[in-house]
Amino acid sequence: MTDREKVIKGLECCNGEGLCIGKKCLYYEDEMCVETLHSDALALLKAQEPRVMAWREVIGAVLECKPVYIEVKDSKDKEHGDDRWAMVTQYGDSLTNGMICAMSSYITRETLFKDWYNKTWRCWTSRPTDEQREATPWERLK
Repeated sequence: MTDREKVIKGLECCNGEGLCIGKKCLYYEDEMCVETLHSDALALLKAQEPRVMAWREVIGAVLECKPVYIEVKDSKDKEHGDDRWAMVTQYGDSLTNGMICAMSSYITRETLFKDWYNKTWRCWTSRPTDEQREATPWERLK
């Protein structure tokens, strides 16, 4: 994993031609410092692209009370468009039973089941484009 703080410091120090300006650059010791900095910065940016979360990440979001983007297969919410940002939470022993609860400003409470994850619903790390959603395959129902 690329160290975010190192990349930020490197970008602040580098003039783009391999010369450091002002502060001590953490990439200075590397003969290919500009190329390494470029590669690390690109890796950080790509890591922020929307992607479908693994089930373990969804559980992590539940436990940390982080909002996620929920996509429901073949669902069009005409009143709210396709925006489905929601907080995923647990209630009772729902996690041990393979269930989570989605709540948002317009979803009072919706129970989502692990067995249907990535088959009829899935969570994204951030809002995907329509192209990203269409290009990302769903698992087939058995």
